[in-house]
Order: sequence, then structure tokens, then C-alpha cells
Amino acid sequence: MSRESILKIKQAEEKAERIVTEASQRAQTMRENAKREGEALCERIERETIEQLAQMFEKLRERAVSMGERMEAENAEMIEELKKQVALRRKIAEKIIIRRFEEKCR
Repeated sequence: MSRESILKIKQAEEKAERIVTEASQRAQTMRENAKREGEALCERIERETIEQLAQMFEKLRERAVSMGERMEAENAEMIEELKKQVALRRKIAEKIIIRRFEEKCR
């Protein structure tokens, strides 16, 4: 081979090495950027998910409190109604007992 051919081959090899080195560096930079962006995205999504879950939890807590208050009010109404029925039945029972007692006394 001629000296000129050898020089051209060496230049081509050097150029190829530079291209490979630059490509490797760009690939490494791209991997680092992708990793950094991926981590930032994960952190943002995690933060948003935590916020959404906190909001959902708060709504559920409010609904539970509201339901508890409503059930407490309904139970109080039921208790009052039962007290009225018991009082009424007691009066009826007292009247029946008094009538029987009066019948026996006569």
C-alpha cells in the first residue's frame, strides 16, 4: 500500500473513533437526561397521587361524619318514638290492671 492510502485509512479510523466516542457521549447524556426526567416524572406523579388520595380521604371522612350524624338523628327519633309507644302501652297496661283490680274489688 502506498503511504497516502495508509494515511487515509488512519484518518478514516480516527474519524470513526471520534464518531463512536461522540455517539457514546451523546448516548450517555441522553440516558442521564432520560433518567433524570423519569425520576422527576415519578416524583410529580407520586405527589399528585398523594394529593388526590388525600382529597378522596377527606371527602370520605366528611361523608362518614355526615352519615354518622344522620344516623344519630334517625336513632334519636326512633328512640323518642319507642318511648312514646312504651308510655302508651304502659298506660294501657295500667288501665287494664286497674280495671281488673276494680272488678275483683266489686
